[in-house]
Amino acid sequence: MMVTCSKPLTNTPPGSPCGCVWPLQVKLHISIAIYKFFPLVFKLAEEIAASLLLSRNQVRIVGANTANHQLEKTIVLLNLVPQGVKFDDTIAFLI
Repeated sequence: MMVTCSKPLTNTPPGSPCGCVWPLQVKLHISIAIYKFFPLVFKLAEEIAASLLLSRNQVRIVGANTANHQLEKTIVLLNLVPQGVKFDDTIAFLI
């Protein structure tokens, strides 16, 4: 069964019961051109997951765009998805 979630909610990570959860939404400004960034999407998600002690399926890159007409900079939007309904306050603070 597929669950449809309304923003700002998102679907639970694979392996969790189906449902909608509150992700932590993060915007990163990185100094790399967007065309160079796209081949690195999976690697960035892996690195973020490892550095935050999350599983890879809890990190979702949901968008990327050029930073204000600066072609060598990219804005990356990502969701950090909790295993439960939401991250508790302590985990959110640590992240």
